[in-house]
Amino acid sequence: LQRVLPLPHDRDLSHDPRTMIQSLRKNGGSSRIENPAECESVAGQRAYEGKNSYNWCAWGAISSRTKVRINNVTVWVKYTAKFHLIVHTYTGNKDNDFAREYPALKSRQFRAWFYLSNVKREGSPGAGEATARTFPFSLGLAFKPSGCSVTPTGLNGFIYKGPEKWEEEGGAYTFTSDLAQSSGPDKVGYCKLQPQLHMPEQVLDPYDYLAHENPVFRCDSSPKITSSKGGCVVWKDSRPAFELSRSAQVLLPNGTLITNPVKESADHIWDAWSRPGATVPLDPQKVIPGFDMRNPLERNTDTSRKGLGGKNRRAAIKQCDRSYSDPRPRPPGVRYTKKLKDAAGNVIARSCDEFPFAATHQGASKAGTNYSVRAILDDDNCTAGSWLGWWFERNRVLEKQKFTVTVLNTQDPGLNGSYPPPVESCTPDEVLVPDSEAP
Repeated sequence: LQRVLPLPHDRDLSHDPRTMIQSLRKNGGSSRIENPAECESVAGQRAYEGKNSYNWCAWGAISSRTKVRINNVTVWVKYTAKFHLIVHTYTGNKDNDFAREYPALKSRQFRAWFYLSNVKREGSPGAGEATARTFPFSLGLAFKPSGCSVTPTGLNGFIYKGPEKWEEEGGAYTFTSDLAQSSGPDKVGYCKLQPQLHMPEQVLDPYDYLAHENPVFRCDSSPKITSSKGGCVVWKDSRPAFELSRSAQVLLPNGTLITNPVKESADHIWDAWSRPGATVPLDPQKVIPGFDMRNPLERNTDTSRKGLGGKNRRAAIKQCDRSYSDPRPRPPGVRYTKKLKDAAGNVIARSCDEFPFAATHQGASKAGTNYSVRAILDDDNCTAGSWLGWWFERNRVLEKQKFTVTVLNTQDPGLNGSYPPPVESCTPDEVLVPDSEAP
């Protein structure tokens, strides 16, 4: 009936006014898939992909073929076309649950757009070719979602148009995750789109799925996400990765190149993975997680002094006290050296950086020796920690949600779209371990 297969880029859709999605380009900094051409560039030969936490798309081929009797002669007629399905999700505002930058929707709603292009009719030589030009092909599209509702719908959920009418008009759909049907303290609900096709002219087998990789979206109203009231993210095909760069310079949101304010943090993470036995605590057999989803990190939302975050920080800082005091061996009760002087006599303020982060369930207090600490520039450490908190909020990463870290070597922040501005001020949290508790 149809196949979700990539097709050649045989038409430039990037400037087609009809295919441009009339929505804002940003959602809290998330770059949007705006049109079919961008969908293909993102998905590539995979035919479906999540660009980031707020964008998903699929594309491929649709065809329908049937037989017709003309003057007692059986001929075949068919059409082929290319489809694109693009989905945008949203978050709420800090003080209300209207979709940020899209106030016509609520934060637990999201939009999908269906496009058909390159419609071509064919028929068997002679009568079939003539018949194909006027044959009343009909294409029905329905979403049979679970965990959410959709509008608009038609007969048995299907909206029917001829292929050329779909090419002319496309289709726009709104999905709603019902807060009353959500579960847990984060009010989580999952929405499976389940797009289906109906081609009535195909008598024997008229139904099929539009995208065999059924997209899933997660909506929540978590009180732990304080920057927005509710939101939905791509779930099945997009797992967020926190990205830092080892490059000497990185790009700000406005395109300005600045000195990388988190280079030492990125170098530390890279060393923890690439030569873990050389990091402290010393253990040549240790394995540090977070590189991929085979050994991911899990977010810890309790970063209070008495919570897991505080326990992780205390364990990490005590290890810094053991390993980075000056002079060494460390005299009893002396903390690690927080201030050094460079060759010019300038004071360099340091603080204790740990990986995995304190805001994970793999932090130092639970990791055995499978973690690393390093005394790095205080501003660098504070900035990386602030960026991590910003990233958790932006991607709606909930308690115990799995995620990974990516360390880049480029100025381009990749899926992040752009790095946030450097933190203007940051208070070191070394006070979690008073001098009286120094090991």
